[in-house]
Amino acid sequence: MEYKELLAQPIDVVLSQVRNSSHADSVTSVAALTARCTVEMAGRLENVWGGLHDLKVVLHGLKEALAGASAESAQHTAALVKWTKVLAYTTGALAFATAGLLVVAIIFRAP
Repeated sequence: MEYKELLAQPIDVVLSQVRNSSHADSVTSVAALTARCTVEMAGRLENVWGGLHDLKVVLHGLKEALAGASAESAQHTAALVKWTKVLAYTTGALAFATAGLLVVAIIFRAP
């Protein structure tokens, strides 16, 4: 069998031919087996590389989404701090107003 024909065959077939061949044929079969393994490994590495590229794209998208969420969270936190200050000042003003009214009520209390 010729080298190119062996190269086109699956690894299992080439491996069985290596086991069942004479010395001269086995050298050709081993070379074909090695080449076939190399071709298949290259194909699988290409698949892995493609998968890694897809993963990189997904991670980049996730990074952008997290950056956007972080910016929105910072804006919400700033708004909460602002309204907490407004509430604290309003509570203080109402406390002073209540205390003032209490003082007025005590002063002008009817005997």
